[in-house]
Amino acid sequence: MSRRPQHRRRPGRRPAHRYQGGPGVSGPAGFTGPGFRQAWSWLFPGLGGSEKKQYFNDVSSGIVLAGGVCGTLLGLAWLGPLGAILGLGAGVAMAGSFAESNRFHRK
Repeated sequence: MSRRPQHRRRPGRRPAHRYQGGPGVSGPAGFTGPGFRQAWSWLFPGLGGSEKKQYFNDVSSGIVLAGGVCGTLLGLAWLGPLGAILGLGAGVAMAGSFAESNRFHRK
């Protein structure tokens, strides 16, 4: 009985017939996506570089603050003082997740 030949792969090398991957779908562009980049350049002509990044990070912090205030007011209306505390936490968490997933806050 003959043995079947074993096919061994060299370590660190991908076989040639495998899909190499492509550029894929890019993520959301944040505040300065297509069209908005020109609008912000027109509205704030002197704003650029790290100053621009700091400005939009401050704007995204305002989104988180607004989410916290809305969560607090909804929680207060539904559950009273305990709901206000829970609503604040939920509002900040949800708005922060939204701002981060849409890349509004850059490091």
